[in-house]
Amino acid sequence: MATAGKSHVSWIIPLIVTICLVNTSAQGQTSRYIFLSDQSTLVQTGGIAGVHWTYAVEGQFLVVVDSEAGTASFAQVDANAVDDSPLRRTLDPNEVFNMTALAGTLVDGGTSIRFEGSADDASSVLITLTFADDTVILKGQTTPPPNSADFFIFTLDAVAKRKYGGGAGEPNDPYQIATAAHMNAIGANPGDWGMHFKLMADVDLSGFDGKNGRPGYNVVGPDTLPGTWEYDGTPFTGVFDGNGHVVLHLTITGERYLGLFGLVGSRAVVKNLGVVAADITGSNDIGAIVGGNGDLQIRYIQAGILSGCYSTGAVTGDDCVGGLVGRNYGTVTDCYSTVTVSADAWVGGLVGSNDDGIVTECYSTGVVTGADASTVGGLVGFSPGIVLRCIWDMQTSGQLTSAGGVGLTTVEMMDAQVLGLNGFGGDPNWVLDPGHDYPRLAWEGTPGGIIPEPIIDWLEGRGTADAPYRLRTTEHLILLGKAGMLWDKHLVLSADIDLQANPQGEHVFGQAVIPVFTGVFDGNGHTISHLMIRGQSFLGLVGQLRSGAKVKNLGVVDVNVTGSGNYIGGLVANNSGAVTNCHSTGVLSGGAYVGGLVGYSDYRGTVTGCHSAGAVRGYTIGGLVGYNEGPVTQCYSTGVVTGADASPVGGLVGYTHFGTVTASFWDIATSGWATSDGGTGKTTAEMQTAATFLEAGWDFVDETVNGTEDIWWILEGQDYPRLWWEARN
Repeated sequence: MATAGKSHVSWIIPLIVTICLVNTSAQGQTSRYIFLSDQSTLVQTGGIAGVHWTYAVEGQFLVVVDSEAGTASFAQVDANAVDDSPLRRTLDPNEVFNMTALAGTLVDGGTSIRFEGSADDASSVLITLTFADDTVILKGQTTPPPNSADFFIFTLDAVAKRKYGGGAGEPNDPYQIATAAHMNAIGANPGDWGMHFKLMADVDLSGFDGKNGRPGYNVVGPDTLPGTWEYDGTPFTGVFDGNGHVVLHLTITGERYLGLFGLVGSRAVVKNLGVVAADITGSNDIGAIVGGNGDLQIRYIQAGILSGCYSTGAVTGDDCVGGLVGRNYGTVTDCYSTVTVSADAWVGGLVGSNDDGIVTECYSTGVVTGADASTVGGLVGFSPGIVLRCIWDMQTSGQLTSAGGVGLTTVEMMDAQVLGLNGFGGDPNWVLDPGHDYPRLAWEGTPGGIIPEPIIDWLEGRGTADAPYRLRTTEHLILLGKAGMLWDKHLVLSADIDLQANPQGEHVFGQAVIPVFTGVFDGNGHTISHLMIRGQSFLGLVGQLRSGAKVKNLGVVDVNVTGSGNYIGGLVANNSGAVTNCHSTGVLSGGAYVGGLVGYSDYRGTVTGCHSAGAVRGYTIGGLVGYNEGPVTQCYSTGVVTGADASPVGGLVGYTHFGTVTASFWDIATSGWATSDGGTGKTTAEMQTAATFLEAGWDFVDETVNGTEDIWWILEGQDYPRLWWEARN
């Protein structure tokens, strides 16, 4: 390799060199090996001074084998050799043996590889690799050219262990995980948490349960300082492909961020994986597969994606505990959980807390229990994020409410038509054996076929702007609440709907009729009366009206809504869209953000030409809007407002934060409040006088100064203003 006059020895600074060689063989099988430094030496002898130095070898290398051609190569060598002298001499094994340029030949039936070639100084090189399970023994030697003098001679005697079950950790050549030891080794190697992995077989982690002297499981991406509020650790940002296999008997007892993965971060993907018979106990951010998907609250760690996964077993904690994911800021799609979940708060059958995350086409069936009823849900415990086309079993979970999704009976959970109405139809990721089993992921290989697209022959129309779906009966409205795939469509009322006239008797909703709406709902001058809801948060006809969505020309009459949580409204609980020409009456009570018409209207939400006579009770409440960040224009309220002394309470609006309240009024006498964070308080007599509103620019029938749309009319001195479409008494 080197003459005495031209040594490649570095005397001070260790040198670690990585050299890559592209392998184009279609049959190439790559394995990464780690030198066992206590069993690996490189000896340098000869030269003018007749040296004899011994170095310990550490680092790693990749071997690519083409079994069909019977050839092999060192695709990458990232290693260093250091002696134990005070000078700390170093060598680069790849430079010494020119390893990546050697030609390898499979011998002894493929159990050994013979590498041959030349070093830079024309010395011949021979390295043999002998394999035994996950271990390889390397024997190497350089031989100077004939008639040469003053050459160094190098001898390699090393042992290396294959990293995981093979592979290079790259997208097209992931690390192969074939045993429980391989799976547990991932958590012990933080430097690999941005790499790609593929599960090659079902693995049983019973031997890593931390009991009876057995080692515990190494969580991938754990919180290294669980006693603090902030996540202190390195998240998993790689790709883990379950490849249609399962991890069994995952057992963990700890504190925060517990699961097969503690925290997954930006660009992370976990897919096609089952975690079966998990048993996890901790405090916060607990899930069978992922404890936390991102952390946008403190460290601002972007989240990853879970798809095609499922979990079974039991998880227990304090808060942010879910059957699949504890806390979610990312995307969870095509997943399910049957896990039994128990916690104090923010607990759900699938996701404990969905903090600005997206959950689509998922379900859960496991038993869910929690101390704080306002944040316990059959599917999701708490969710300011998006939950679309998701369902949960109300009977098996023991929960009639959830912060997202559609609650179904066990029979409905196995019904193809009902599943189709919730977005599972025509999706090749799911199969169903109707009436016998819940939907299963296609890769599980269970009996059944693809769920057919639903037949919507019970509604007229096509759900478009030109041909909206037409709702005319109580059955239509109740079924709408169980048909998540209709919540982005154009809907119109064709008749007044009275839920007291339901042929099946009084119907009590456990959540908003439409939990998340992104379409257009035109009341068409009709009303929905006697809507009764008993649930947690985001309660109203519409739970969350998303940006771009609209509700107009609709009245909700004699509503009765009681929530144990926050965001309660007679019409809309949380408004990011447009509410126009609507009204409400009834009784509403809850925690924070309670309004007769709208509980919370954010900076994107608008409330225009509306009125409410709803009686409201709670914290941060208003006769029309509880909390307002957007424009409220030409509206009024008359309902009784009852709030806690220390909380923002207003006759019209409880609290306005950067929003505006324009040309709007409330009745001081009937509301019981002389103050409001926006609007103008008036006496009952003034509220029943047209001049009060005409002077504020309201457009009334039979006048043209304020416009010709004729939005309002009034029986002077006898009643409050009414919308043009409301019947005259």
